[in-house]
Amino acid sequence: MERINNTEVPQLYPVYPWKIYGLGKPDLETAINTWKYDTDALKFRSHIGWKQDNIFAARLGLTEEAAKYNLLKMANSDRRFPAFWGPGFDWVPDHNWGGSGMIGMQEMLLQTNGDTIYIFPAWPASWDVHFKLHAPKNTTVEVQLEKGKVTLLKVFPKEREKDIVNLLGKSLTEKTDLK
Repeated sequence: MERINNTEVPQLYPVYPWKIYGLGKPDLETAINTWKYDTDALKFRSHIGWKQDNIFAARLGLTEEAAKYNLLKMANSDRRFPAFWGPGFDWVPDHNWGGSGMIGMQEMLLQTNGDTIYIFPAWPASWDVHFKLHAPKNTTVEVQLEKGKVTLLKVFPKEREKDIVNLLGKSLTEKTDLK
């Protein structure tokens, strides 16, 4: 009988942090099937501590799952200070929760593949947001989403605006077919 020494899911490391699989990359279905069907991925799925399931879901364009795990991860703790999460795998305060939570939130809002900048790759259309994030090639992207509509889009430098692809409300099939 095999023995598991910890609860990590290295089968999904090619999604994050290695970024071998992701939106606009070949064989995304392989990574999605690993998320959906791998017995260890299912058994160890969690929002606790440094767990990266929120990030994996966002990188795979799984909006509902990314939202679920990010909401769990970023929820207030039961302590005097809301960001004193834990204990997870280490101590209180376990700020790994917040760190991986912030990465997951950013991945829900913006991802890149080559020159392409995907906005809202895993963001629920019903969540209003205003963000400004950095992208490769000294690019910043500022977007405001209100009531399901983009009301502000500023890209600097301006010539990178052509590289923006809005995935808000796109189905997983549409996201999987990106080239």
